[in-house]
Amino acid sequence: MSISQSAWSQAPDIFANAFTEEMTARERFSIYLDSIDKYVYGNLEITQLALDECRKILDQKQAIPDSTVFKYILYSIYFEYSKASPLGAFQIIVDSESIRNSEGITDSQIRTFNYLESFTYMSLGDLEAAQNAYYEGIELGKAAKDTGSVVSNLYSLGQLFDQEGYFEEAIHCYQQVVDYSKVYAIRPATLALTYNELVETYTDMKVYDQALLALREAFGIMDAHELNILRSDALLLEGNIYLAQGKLDAADTIYNKLITFNTTAEDHNNIANTQKFLADLYRAKKRYPEAIEVYEGILQRTDSTDLDRQIETYANMYEVYGELGDFAAAYRYVLQHNEVKDQKDEDIKRQKTAYLKVRYDYEQKERDNAILAAEIASNRAERKLLYGGIVLSSLFILVLFGFFYQKSRYSKRLEKEVAIRTAKLQSANELLDRSNQELEEFNRILSHDLKEPLRSIVGFSQLAGRNIANPDQALQYLDFVLRGGRQLERLIADVNLFQTAHLIIDPTRSVIEVLGFLEEIFSEVQTNYPDKKLELTCATDDSILAPPELLRPIFRSVMNNAVQYNQQEIITIKVSYRLDAPMHVFEIEDNGIGIAPKYHAQIFEMFRRLNSRSEQGGSGLGLSIARRLIEKIDGDISVLRSGENEGSTFRIRFKQEA
Repeated sequence: MSISQSAWSQAPDIFANAFTEEMTARERFSIYLDSIDKYVYGNLEITQLALDECRKILDQKQAIPDSTVFKYILYSIYFEYSKASPLGAFQIIVDSESIRNSEGITDSQIRTFNYLESFTYMSLGDLEAAQNAYYEGIELGKAAKDTGSVVSNLYSLGQLFDQEGYFEEAIHCYQQVVDYSKVYAIRPATLALTYNELVETYTDMKVYDQALLALREAFGIMDAHELNILRSDALLLEGNIYLAQGKLDAADTIYNKLITFNTTAEDHNNIANTQKFLADLYRAKKRYPEAIEVYEGILQRTDSTDLDRQIETYANMYEVYGELGDFAAAYRYVLQHNEVKDQKDEDIKRQKTAYLKVRYDYEQKERDNAILAAEIASNRAERKLLYGGIVLSSLFILVLFGFFYQKSRYSKRLEKEVAIRTAKLQSANELLDRSNQELEEFNRILSHDLKEPLRSIVGFSQLAGRNIANPDQALQYLDFVLRGGRQLERLIADVNLFQTAHLIIDPTRSVIEVLGFLEEIFSEVQTNYPDKKLELTCATDDSILAPPELLRPIFRSVMNNAVQYNQQEIITIKVSYRLDAPMHVFEIEDNGIGIAPKYHAQIFEMFRRLNSRSEQGGSGLGLSIARRLIEKIDGDISVLRSGENEGSTFRIRFKQEA
């Protein structure tokens, strides 16, 4: 996070009045902590500044008690959550393991740290680790009679169950928090939030009477303790219940309350949620133009990083346009919804990969430390034994020399063997890493590349079914279904080809007449583009010995891209061949849209597209398949030269058969 220049310039003003020249580093550190406590949820810039000053004091090796340092660590974790950075919080948690076990740390601090660790696991998608940690936190809290710790863990465990759709288990957790409140003193805000969570869970289960009863309890607590900051959320929950029940007059009343409440509030998230509620209310009343206008306003005001709100609003938009019968607009918003969802899936995957790397590095470090400690203990034992032997008799000196000599020879032999095994292990790890990367990409296609055409097929099939009485509308929907089906068919075929490519061990070679072979592939490509005018130029009468069934998909992929990514009236493909012993070299030149130099390597990665699927079709696997196949005959494929709007020249090389 960057701190604005104004915040840095205000730094002396923020802290100057609190300091004196006689103050120790420990006293200054405590003042900075007080500032963090004050601003951690209100002013990120001042909080960051105070945290940085604390870090400077720690870097200077000043004498700060462990419990005070640990307080700084807890604030740092909270601060990462203020920035919506669970990965940053997890990195701090991992880096703080050593001080966690210091004698000066209080049990209460450790329980708070453990809870934050559990919550971080949940935020990063490691639900199994989070669930186990919550259960452990509940038991530790009960043993220490720490009601706050028990309640925090029960509350978050309920959220985890609700998130996974285990509604009965979630309700059980929330009800335990309510039961605790009848015996122990629990913060009113925590109890009100628990009732709000119960409302959401009952609403998801469509048990609206129970949801309204829980909501009445929540409002009672808010009224008794003037918790106005939570009132807007509760009103939204109530309004959504009425919408689900079709009670539009009651929903209108809730909207009017929200408008009155939000005129004095500054919570932008609640204001945006109120607009969403208004749009849903218009939609329920079939006032579609007004609903669309509000949805569009939400999209304009939504921050580009708020992907969840974008995904939800795009889904609302294509549903409304479908109900209106504007299928072209509905299809546009389906594509935008899918693209943002893909972006979110990519972000989740990147965050999970980074989380796993941090966790792996930490666990590896712990293992290395354990091994080192064992080696030190072993060496000490060996030295103790040796010294005892020397004291007992000097007659063993020669024997010891012989022992050390043999040990030295054995050590060298062992080092050599370890080096060989390490090299083999490194090679195996590289192969495993590559396989894991490919597996991750296949997980990606299962998670959303395959789902995208499926969503279109299912969605437009449903719309076609609803409009069966209107043949024109139904046919338009079925056209979208057909497009999705063709896209899915091509995607599955390409995935199958990519997965089976590694099974090719020794491809059969035969004599290929280059010109005739290329013209045959060109004709196959041409049939896929009947509306385009294509020209192939290839001036060679050479014959080569090569595997035709392996080369065919390679050249087909390159030629297909030359046509697909081309906006010229006449599309030209020029192929040249030469023997640059010991390599066969082909160059395929086109007059297409070209590729920016920074993407020359990326286009050969799995599922890599430089254009969205709404602009160009394709699975994103063609060139990746080509690269995998050409490597089977010790060859390679690359972009020889290309630039934006300058066409492209691909080079294909493989070894001449001896």
